[in-house]
Amino acid sequence: LAMAAKIPDSKVKIAESGISNVENIKLFKDHGFSGFLIGENFMKQENPGNAFEQFVKLLRHN
Repeated sequence: LAMAAKIPDSKVKIAESGISNVENIKLFKDHGFSGFLIGENFMKQENPGNAFEQFVKLLRHN
């Protein structure tokens, strides 16, 4: 996030790492990010597809 202020508003901000919960998404969005790459968090789960589905449900309700 420290680097976010250095990215011009005319550029798309994408968070590429370290996202493990919905609160992370909210924090990045508050700092102007509009895209998020999340992979490892789901791959660590027993059922990655289900973990993704639950994550999206939480994101929609917050």
